[in-house]
Amino acid sequence: MSRATLLLLPLLAVACGGETSLAVRNNAPEAIITAPGIGESFPVGAPIEFAANAADDLTPVEQLEAFWRSDKHGALPGTASVEEGTLTLLVTEPLIAGEHTITVRLVDAGGMEGSDSIDITIVENSFPEVAILSPFEGEQFAVSEGVLVSALISDSDEQQLNNIQLSWGGAAEGSTEAPDTPTSSGTAEFFLANLDIGTYTLSLEATDSLGGSGTDSTIFQVVIGDLDGDTYIGVDFGGNDCDDNNPLIHPGATEICDNVDNDCSGQVDDNAVDADDWWADMDDDTFGDENDVETACDRPTDYVDNDQDCDDTNANVNPDADEECDGIDNNCKKGIDEDSAVDAETWYADADDDLFGNPDETDVSCYGGAGWVLDDRDCDDTKKKINPAQVEICDEKDNDCDGEIDGETASDGTDWHLDLDGDDYGTPNWVEHGCEAPSVGKYVDNGDDCNDFDFDINPGADEWCDGDDNDCDGAEDEDDALDADLWYADADGDEAGDPNVSMTSCEQPNGYILDNTDCDDTTSKRKPGNTEKCDNKDLDEDCDLLAEDDDLDSINKTTWYQDWDGDGYGNALNNSERCDGGLGFEVDNGTDCDDLDDELWQELPGYLDNDGDLYTSTYNATVCSGSELPDNYEENASNITDCSDVDLNVYQNVDLYPDGDEDGYGESGSSSTTTCIGATIPDYWSENDNDCDDIDEFIYQLLPGYSDGDEDG
Repeated sequence: MSRATLLLLPLLAVACGGETSLAVRNNAPEAIITAPGIGESFPVGAPIEFAANAADDLTPVEQLEAFWRSDKHGALPGTASVEEGTLTLLVTEPLIAGEHTITVRLVDAGGMEGSDSIDITIVENSFPEVAILSPFEGEQFAVSEGVLVSALISDSDEQQLNNIQLSWGGAAEGSTEAPDTPTSSGTAEFFLANLDIGTYTLSLEATDSLGGSGTDSTIFQVVIGDLDGDTYIGVDFGGNDCDDNNPLIHPGATEICDNVDNDCSGQVDDNAVDADDWWADMDDDTFGDENDVETACDRPTDYVDNDQDCDDTNANVNPDADEECDGIDNNCKKGIDEDSAVDAETWYADADDDLFGNPDETDVSCYGGAGWVLDDRDCDDTKKKINPAQVEICDEKDNDCDGEIDGETASDGTDWHLDLDGDDYGTPNWVEHGCEAPSVGKYVDNGDDCNDFDFDINPGADEWCDGDDNDCDGAEDEDDALDADLWYADADGDEAGDPNVSMTSCEQPNGYILDNTDCDDTTSKRKPGNTEKCDNKDLDEDCDLLAEDDDLDSINKTTWYQDWDGDGYGNALNNSERCDGGLGFEVDNGTDCDDLDDELWQELPGYLDNDGDLYTSTYNATVCSGSELPDNYEENASNITDCSDVDLNVYQNVDLYPDGDEDGYGESGSSSTTTCIGATIPDYWSENDNDCDDIDEFIYQLLPGYSDGDEDG
C-alpha cells in the first residue's frame, strides 16, 4: 500500500523588475482505502462499496480526479461520490471470481498523483438450501385438524437470511398465512386450514439477493381422521383417540383389566373397575402389610394378596414363623415370648441366691424370673458359699462342688515336690498338690532343685568353675564362683592390665588378662618392660613410678654444659648427662673457648696483620673470638700477600726491570728484581722489559721501516 506525504516548500522567485514572489511546491495527493477491509470476500454479483480517505495540499478533495481499477477486471464501473474528504464508489456490476487487487489513483490540479491499494476476493454465489420439515413425505392429517407447515432455509454467503424471498406453491399457493421471507434464523412456519380430504403437494422456492435459488417439495394427505366412528379423532391425525380402529377405546371409556389403555390416559389398566387389592410385602416373607394396600390388575412388585403380616420390616416375623424369646410377636398371634417359644430355656431354683440352681427343681420359660437361674450345678442349695464358683480350701468340705473334699484343687493346699537326692530341694517337674504331703516317697514344699540327682547341686550350694549350675540360678560358672579369677582390662592390647578396671570370671573375658601392672591402659607405649625415654613429655614409659631424669634407666639423654659467663656457650670441661637442662647445666653445647668472658666464645681461624693494611702474612692461627676476629687478624685467606707486615705501605712482591729514562718501559734484556712494594711502582723501575733504548725517553719500541737517506719519502 502506498501513501503520499504532504510537503510544502517555500520558494523565492525573482520577478521582472527585480521584484520577488513566494512560490508553493505542489505535493502528490494522499489516498487511504478504508473500505472494504483487506482480504474481505464477496460473492459474484454482490454490490461492493469502495471508500478512500483523500487529502491534497492545494486541490480540494471534491476536485481531485479519482480512478478505481481492478488488476483482474480493469476499470471499475459504478457510482462515485465525495463527502467530507471521503471518496466512494458503489460497484453493482458483477466482478469475475478470483483474487483482485483494487487500486485507487488520485490526480490533483497540478498533475501530481497519489494511490493506495488493497486485496479482496470474489467468490461464486452459493444458492439457498431449503428443507420442508412439516409435513413430511406421505404424512396424513385429519380434515378437522389442519396442517402445520414449517421449513428451514440456509445460505452460506447471505449475511441477512431474512433478505431471502420465499415462494410457496401447491397447497400453500396464494395462502395469506405463508411468510414471504424467513426469520433471521432461517425458519418459516404457518398453518394451513380448511383443506378438503385428498392428496396435496407442497413446494417452496427460496431466492437470495443475488438471484440464486433453492427448492424443496413434499406430498401429504388430508383424511377424515375418525376411522372407528366413535367421534374421537385418532392421534395419527392430531386427535386424542389412542386406538382409532376400536370404537370401545377412546377418552372417557371404562378402564378394565385387559392389558389395554381403554380410556387413552396413557396408562394400561390404571384404575380398572375389576382390579384387585394387593398388600405390600417389603420384607419378602409372602405376607402383606395391612396398612399398605394398592389396587391393580396384576400383582405389583413386592406386593402379595394377603394382609396377615404384623411386622413387614422383618422377614422373620409372620404367621408361619416360630415364636422366639426375643421380645417380639414372631408368629403374629398377639402374644410375645410365650412358654412355647422354640428357644425357651429350663430354669433351676436358686434358694441360697448364689447364682447356681438346684438340678432337682426346674421351670421352662423365656425368662426365669427372681429365684431362678440357668445353672444347675449347685451341690448344696442351702449354703451360699458352696457352689462351683467357690475355691476349694482345706476344710473337709466340697466347696467347689467337684465331688472331692479337700482335693488337689484346694487353694490353700501345698505344692509338694519329689526330692530324689534328699537335699531338701524338690524337682520342679514332679509335683503333687494337696492339703497334706503324699505318704509315699520324700516330698518337700519347693521345686527349686535344678538337678535332683546330685546332692551338691541346689539353690543353697556355692557356685564353682566346673561347667555346672551349682546354685541353680540358671547360669553356669558365674563371676561369683568361689574359684573364679580376677581379670584386668587390657584396652591398649600391650599384655599389661589396668589395676583399676577388673572383673571376676571363670573364663578369660574378651579384652582382659590376669596381669595388673599397666600404669596407662590407653597406650601400649607405657607398660612394665618398656624403655624409659627422654621425650619432653615427662611420661613414665616403664611404669616404675619414675620418669625422665628421675629414672636412671632413661635413654636419649643430652649432655648439658655449664655457662658461667651466660653467653649461651658452655664449658666443655663441666658437663652432665640429663634429659632436661638445669641445676647449673643450662646449654647443650660445650664450645665456649673462654667461659669467663661473655664476649669470647668461639675459636676462629685468622691471619696476622700487624701493620693493619688488610694484607696478611703467611702466618695463621686459631683465635678465641666473639662474633669476629681481633683487629690484628684477617679472616680472608685470599689476602695472604703481605711481603712486609711491619710497613702498612708495602704488601706485595713484584718482578721489576730497570727504567733508566723513566719512560715507563724497562730496559730490554735486563734481569728482573723481586721487590716488596705498595700500590705504585718506584721511580726508575718498570713491570716490563720492552724498551729498546733505555737512554732516550722518547724511544722505546721497535717498528718496521725502510731507509730514506734523502728524506724524499
